[in-house]
Amino acid sequence: LLSKPSKRYESKINNKFYTDEIEILISKDNFNRFGYELTKTDTVRFNSRIESLIKFASRLFIANNNSLGISITQSIKEFQDMFGFTDDDFQYDTIKKDFDRHGMKFETRILVAFKQELKKIFLENLSEIGTVSQNFKNEKIIQQYE
Repeated sequence: LLSKPSKRYESKINNKFYTDEIEILISKDNFNRFGYELTKTDTVRFNSRIESLIKFASRLFIANNNSLGISITQSIKEFQDMFGFTDDDFQYDTIKKDFDRHGMKFETRILVAFKQELKKIFLENLSEIGTVSQNFKNEKIIQQYE
């Protein structure tokens, strides 16, 4: 954005909504070649890119946690805590709406099927060494599929 500044929407952009300042590190070479100031148009583009990256990271974090059985609510709160987002920075409701629209919800039936298979293997092995009876094993396996 520094190397090819755009002023396409300068007259349409009102900067009064951008009240916060952030510090961005750039190389000395980029500073010497292109300067350090973004146009209004490029400020909006930069903001949009960063926002997209943060939303992508939040969706990924929440989906991963959810696949481990952690609730979406707890995952969002953990994401906010881990990355230092207050409700003023990135509201819970905003994250939740974004995840509901664009996030991947984990199919819990896959986890349930996996758990059932583990239980079957566990009971099979206990039955083989005589820890549980064959009838008990068969009864528990039938119960899990009902």
